[in-house]
This record gives sequence, C-alpha cells and structure tokens, in this order.
Amino acid sequence: MFGRGVVPLLVAGWLLVPLAGLGIWTQRVVLDIEEFTALSDDLLERDEVRDALAFEIVQEVERTRPGFSQSGVPVEALISDALATPEFRGLFREANGGVHDQLVDGEDALTLDLDPALALVAERVGEVAPEVADQFPSTEEFGEIVLVQRGQAPYVWIGAEAARWGSLIAIILSFGMLALAIALAERRGFTLGIAGVGVVVASVLFALLVTGAQAYASRWVPEGADRAGFDATWDVIESSLLVQTLLVALVGVAAAATGFLIELARAPSTRPSI
Repeated sequence: MFGRGVVPLLVAGWLLVPLAGLGIWTQRVVLDIEEFTALSDDLLERDEVRDALAFEIVQEVERTRPGFSQSGVPVEALISDALATPEFRGLFREANGGVHDQLVDGEDALTLDLDPALALVAERVGEVAPEVADQFPSTEEFGEIVLVQRGQAPYVWIGAEAARWGSLIAIILSFGMLALAIALAERRGFTLGIAGVGVVVASVLFALLVTGAQAYASRWVPEGADRAGFDATWDVIESSLLVQTLLVALVGVAAAATGFLIELARAPSTRPSI
C-alpha cells in the first residue's frame, strides 16, 4: 500500500511539522522587522504590558530622582494612561524595532530605548500633575529599560538563534519528506490523505505544547509587574504563533480531504466487475 521507505518518511515529516510551523512563523514575524514591530500595537492594548512599562519607567526615574514615586500622586497609573495614546504607539513601534535588532544580532540583553517618548509621557502626566512632570529627568539621564537578560531567559536567545539558522531547513525537510513519501507511495491519494491527517495531529499537539509552556517560562521572571507584563506579552506572541499553527493545520485538512477524495474517485475503477 505504502511502498518501501514511505512510512519512515511520513513519520519523520510529521515530527518536523511543529518545527516547520515555527520556522514559518519565525521567518514571517520574528525575523521580519515590519511584522515584529506590528506586534507593538497588540502589546499596548494590554493593561498589564502598559503597567509593567510604567513600573519600569518609574524605577528608572527613581535612579536619578529618589522619591519620585512618593509624591502622593498615582504616578504609575498616569504614565500607564500616557502609554495608551496614539502618539506613544508610534514611538513604541520604533523602540521595538531596536529590540528586534538586538534579538537578531544576539546581544546579551534586550533593552527598550524610550528616550524619544519621555517628553511625550512627561507632557501627558503634566496635564494632570504638573509637579510630577517637572521631576522627569532629561533624555541624557534616562537610561534604557532592560526587558530581559540572557541569564533570565536563555531559551529566548537559543530559540532565536536556532530559528535564524534552522527555520528554513525545518520547512524544507518536513514538507520535502512528506512530498517524497507521497511520490514513492503506490496509492498516492491515500498517502496524501494520511499525510494531511498527520500534519493536523502534529499541529494540534504543538498548539497544546505552546499553550502549556507559559507556566514554565514565567518561572524565570520575578513576581509583580514584571511577571504580569511577561505573561501578557507571552499571550500576544502565543496568539500570533497559534494563528500560524492553525494555518498549517488547515493545510493538513485540505491535503487530507484532497487525498481521500482522490482515493474515493479511483476506488470504483479498481473494483472487479460482476
């Protein structure tokens, strides 16, 4: 039915399907700066992300202005509101472009440069609490916000490096093996259907793995605003990756349906006549 070597090729192709899906997502989102920075809007939609950024901004200001957060004004809440403005979104997108370059270049820390946005934040805060806005440091005094360091989340760098060099290989190997298995099979329609089913199953299992990985990954991040911001950021990235995984699964559904329809169409001609 399958022919020599077909089953091993199918199994190997199925095992590589998750890596192929991850590779497609990496090439499309992570390594493409336009798509990567487009996630900025999704991130800023999350209250937890804005709150975490506001917390980091306050901590950085406290470095040069001790007592900044003890003014009796809800500074973090005011800054978080400022981060939701359309003006800040554009500046945040540019800052995320710098994060993308750091990740692709393999630097030891991912930092967010919000210097261009500092004046905007101070202006927005000044509309409610001028005395607080006056305490904002200059851009020369305000340092970059450290999002994550290599030691905190080494899997981010390992994944980025592996994706950079291995994503195309995984895509070619996975779908190449499945295509070769179909070409070698005696009943190609049936084999195409089975290959499609395997792609769907592998995609579903990968989606479950991604969904459950957050609990492990967040263990590396401290409790508090950092953890909440990390979890919200993970949710945004997870949603993007799950959409890509769904697309791969739909390709599998289409392949399975096509293969089994081909098999059904040829079945009558193979039955012995009475």
